[in-house]
Amino acid sequence: MNTADSPRQLTLVALYGPKVSPLTELLDYCQSESVRALGSAFTPYETAQVHATIAGMERMPVHASAQQLLSRNAHLRYDQHVEMRFDNLRGILDRNLPITIRWGGYNGGDRPYAGPAVKPFSRSIYFNRATRKLVLIGWPHRGGNFAEPLLLNLRNELEEGCGIVHKYPNDNDFFQVLGSFDRPESDAGLLRSALDDVESSLQAELETTRLDVTVAHEQIAIAQYIDTSLPLETTTAYSITETDSIPSLYRTNPRN
Repeated sequence: MNTADSPRQLTLVALYGPKVSPLTELLDYCQSESVRALGSAFTPYETAQVHATIAGMERMPVHASAQQLLSRNAHLRYDQHVEMRFDNLRGILDRNLPITIRWGGYNGGDRPYAGPAVKPFSRSIYFNRATRKLVLIGWPHRGGNFAEPLLLNLRNELEEGCGIVHKYPNDNDFFQVLGSFDRPESDAGLLRSALDDVESSLQAELETTRLDVTVAHEQIAIAQYIDTSLPLETTTAYSITETDSIPSLYRTNPRN
């Protein structure tokens, strides 16, 4: 398919593009260790490509002449037609930002928040065997207190005020994909062992690392994309100040 003719989708992301040095160093370390252990089986993403999705803005497939922008995630989660509206987007972000995200260095008693989807901090980095992705997870906190679900609150307000529905319910984590890995059948046993070893090594490194990054308006963007991994060559990031033009972004080509 010619990417120039491919349909565009949008998603609201954080930390897409250049990043502060400590976070870049953490990403580079995790990726280089994965390459060292897995060799050509692991393909790291470009550092600038790594991001966290705040909430998906993907639209339902509709006739080209239709004006409504219906949330695809609302259809998948609720089997409902929910129209996305963008006039409240900036105000909702103003009320909920900045948010501080922490990677690694958690205390044994730290919990992300008291909800049914609580995940232990030992899942701060792992290889997802089902999706074949290396995943790094950060957690929002306020002054070291992880009890308040800051990202979940933002996602819920985006759903209520804008019809922008996040893919996952009750989600309070800052989920980043650092790369992908293959699973060749001929070396399946060796790859499983290598995955287990490097995963344990990375988790041990995260236990001794504590990195806080504040996500403010400047780190939030609307990504117009074709490929869900948001490669730089086919993705364009727009400032959230450009909310008046959001509907047109579903129909226009990226500015790359």
